[in-house]
Amino acid sequence: MGLGGMHMKSTKTKRKFTLDEIYEILKTEGDLPAEPYMSGSGIMRGLFVPGIGKYDVSISTMGKKIICSEYVRQGEQMKNIGTSFLTNGWSDILDKQSKDNKNVTDLVGAEIERLFQNRE
Repeated sequence: MGLGGMHMKSTKTKRKFTLDEIYEILKTEGDLPAEPYMSGSGIMRGLFVPGIGKYDVSISTMGKKIICSEYVRQGEQMKNIGTSFLTNGWSDILDKQSKDNKNVTDLVGAEIERLFQNRE
């Protein structure tokens, strides 16, 4: 996050998928580094794969696209903002967990692509 920007990967699909469909397919057919989980309710409901340190990978949909992006885990956002503010953004640039989590985001994105790109 911060000055380096948020790492994300987008996959075009042949049809729209719901978060519930994505979750079930990932749980039963996916080969992910960690078990996906759903969190929240209503419009705040989200699908995540645990990442490294304070980060998770968020999975969302937008029409016929599935988007994987880096996400600061619930409860860590204010601490992250404070640290970034106090270090004038340097903590974002030097954040090794964020760099390592980009690999997790890429792995999840590749698995999403494998499972959903050609699925009817």
